[in-house]
Amino acid sequence: MRGVRGRAATDILPAWAFETGWRHWPPGARDGIGAMSRGALARDLRRVAGAAEVFFAKVKQQGGFAFPGRDLASPRRAACRHDDKENPMSNEIEERLQTLGLTLPDAPVPAANYVPYVLTGNTLYVSGQISMMDGELIKGKVGADLDVDQGAAAAMACALSLLAQVKAACGGDLTRLKRVVKLVGFVNSLGNFTDQPKVINGASDLMVAVLGDKGRHARSAVSAAALPLGVAVEIEGIFEVE
Repeated sequence: MRGVRGRAATDILPAWAFETGWRHWPPGARDGIGAMSRGALARDLRRVAGAAEVFFAKVKQQGGFAFPGRDLASPRRAACRHDDKENPMSNEIEERLQTLGLTLPDAPVPAANYVPYVLTGNTLYVSGQISMMDGELIKGKVGADLDVDQGAAAAMACALSLLAQVKAACGGDLTRLKRVVKLVGFVNSLGNFTDQPKVINGASDLMVAVLGDKGRHARSAVSAAALPLGVAVEIEGIFEVE
């Protein structure tokens, strides 16, 4: 068993994301937002980044939450890597991720007898992605061990894993992603906790920040008495691809 390493918001979003005025944002971050309010997007990004900062700072102070160790360099994990050198496809989504200072993780490998995604026609169903950052689980019960902002940071991590699975399903070419259709978020929380939607906002805000209008989606946010391996959040998604 080993602990979760602390991470600051600057590891996830660049300094300009904390600026209050849209004029401070670089040109690449201002384009392609569609109908979304620029000020609202700036606030959303700052809120998600702040949540991540609070969460990982708390983890570091507490010495980390325990989780089962995993060899990140194992052949099975390496097999699902998508090296940009092997797939040198440049597109707007990848550029937006780079502009926002975000990095997609390796597409997580299934832990049991199921597949990470199923593509039928133009509809892509992605299995639930648990809250994880750099291969390390984000664990705890929201409303007891974690607050709402910390839960939102965990949901943000789930959203990055969802996009990683979409990229894998599309052969490394995210230009094939046409729309996020629906997200279903599960929050490990107590019976008297009712802010599940605020937690899953961490994922929804990230999708719109990265994808613009095509990131807007239908959504469910529900409570779960427990989640696999004790993680804080799990999110599954439905996507339209071409």
